[in-house]
Amino acid sequence: MRLTTPVDIVPFLFRLGYQHPTLVIGSCFAANMGERLSRLRFPVLVNPFGVVYNPISIVNCIELLLGVKTFDETDLFYNNGLWSSFYHHSCFSSSTKKDATERIKLGLENSRVFLQKADRVIITLGTARVYEYNKTGLVVSNCHKLSAAEFTHRLLNVDECYSSLSNTIGLLRRLNPELKVVLTVSPIRHIKDGAYGNQLSKSTLLLATDALCKDDNSIAYFPSYEIMMDELRDYRYYANDMLHPSALAIEYIWERFCSVAFDDEAKRLMPELEKILAAKGHRPFNPNGEEYRSFKAAFLKRTKTLKKRYPFLNLAEEICIFDET
Repeated sequence: MRLTTPVDIVPFLFRLGYQHPTLVIGSCFAANMGERLSRLRFPVLVNPFGVVYNPISIVNCIELLLGVKTFDETDLFYNNGLWSSFYHHSCFSSSTKKDATERIKLGLENSRVFLQKADRVIITLGTARVYEYNKTGLVVSNCHKLSAAEFTHRLLNVDECYSSLSNTIGLLRRLNPELKVVLTVSPIRHIKDGAYGNQLSKSTLLLATDALCKDDNSIAYFPSYEIMMDELRDYRYYANDMLHPSALAIEYIWERFCSVAFDDEAKRLMPELEKILAAKGHRPFNPNGEEYRSFKAAFLKRTKTLKKRYPFLNLAEEICIFDET
């Protein structure tokens, strides 16, 4: 008996893996997937500017990372006791201009080092609607709770989305011409624009991503939005706000992603790493008992063996925990 409407996934012509440093950038869903990749010790850089929702803001971020645009303290503004950047999430804000500038510049420098070796990028698009700051015309990544009157809110058209994404990929390929790209549209609905407005926005993104994939077979599309809307069309798969996917839904979409995205080495490694990570989080009834000492010794040996076979894995924390006496 079939109780869902399965979404077909077009097979990727390339794979992600532990030998492929990957930039993950975009909406909240990018953060969710990036956290899972990071936890499993994939070489990833996740949202170096914080969450970014629209295609123009994404290309703005990449231009800053690659030095096409420069960032200095004149790009900051002061509001509600904080110096903030329209390019960045509020986690980069600070009570002093100097600290905010230094924090942002350090983040840019570290991210540039990573991008020198990255040959994969995952872009998650949240919305085609943007906020333009009226004083400068800049499409902002974050409004930082400024008055809505200071912005013009509008829907990008398909050509604007296509152009922004194409420019993003083109800039990154200046560093690595062999870069491969995964595009996906976030399964999180932007309901503040209304149900119809959300559909217009998502449809605009889908048309742009479809055109990009047809033009370039090194760009793959993963249907996270479609899986949420069709395979998981039941409110038990939503969080309490009835908008965000629940933990169960995220796990299901992750499993669908794993089925098409990873190379054979990653598929072998991930289950073993899951066991080691679960063991690291184990809380025994008697931490001083012989049973727990034996448990730790077994996983210490297991972790060291894995590290020896795959030297690129960072398992220092796990080895330290299992080696505690």
